[in-house]
Amino acid sequence: MSNKKIRINAHEINIFTYCPHQWYYNHTNQIDTIDTKNAEEKNINENLSRKTENNDNFEDGQQFHLNYQALYEKSVRKKRIFITSLVILGSILLCLSFFW
Repeated sequence: MSNKKIRINAHEINIFTYCPHQWYYNHTNQIDTIDTKNAEEKNINENLSRKTENNDNFEDGQQFHLNYQALYEKSVRKKRIFITSLVILGSILLCLSFFW
């Protein structure tokens, strides 16, 4: 290898675990991935800042899931209240049956 580093960091281990061939290629050809990642992130951020139809669908999906989660939590809350009331009522009836 032309890259003569003695230590490797955790990121390089993760890259090697994911794809050893890519790790070897990057080290033998000394490809600087940081600049390409920064350029890609810049392009992604510019694309996300634009209001598109995909963003509208994404926001609609998020709203749907938030509403669904709220309904689910409400139904779970109702079930817990019902079961708790049954347990309390049962314990009261059980206590009354001992004293009668």
